[in-house]
Amino acid sequence: MLKEIDVHVTCCAWRKKVILKSEDFQNLQLSSTGFSDIKRYTYEVVNFAFKHLNSISTHHHQLRLAIVLCGTRKMHALNKTYRNLDKSTNILSFSQVIKNDENSDEIVGDIYICYKSIEEEIHELNMTFLHRFTQLVVHGILHTIGYDHDNQNDADKMESTEDTIMSTLGFPKFY
Repeated sequence: MLKEIDVHVTCCAWRKKVILKSEDFQNLQLSSTGFSDIKRYTYEVVNFAFKHLNSISTHHHQLRLAIVLCGTRKMHALNKTYRNLDKSTNILSFSQVIKNDENSDEIVGDIYICYKSIEEEIHELNMTFLHRFTQLVVHGILHTIGYDHDNQNDADKMESTEDTIMSTLGFPKFY
């Protein structure tokens, strides 16, 4: 059970270029488009995922997340440094578990999401920006708390949890 959550959302210098069409926000009641709406929406997604994960977990965690929206150059540099891959990617998640006591851990995580990758992927995946962005946020959260897709069993569990959260948020299943 995630007993407490602390989230910080930020982005790199390109943030003033983030302009979304109103249809990207589907049925959300957002007055304008841009980074402040993405930030607010990200908090909503994280809180919703947090509530869902509490309903399926018995272990007590405190979760501290930093979600960083970045460009291709930053993502390429991170991917090269930490995964030895000389290319950009859509998302990277880093986490560390700090044991507080027998029943309580603190998970500290950073999630980097590449805005440009989302722009490119939405066309080939036939998704809105908001749909893909939401999926990547949920995917990053799951990685941060220990889900992975290194083998088929783990991938099935992660994809099922991701699809459940996404469908409850009103998006179609991806996997």
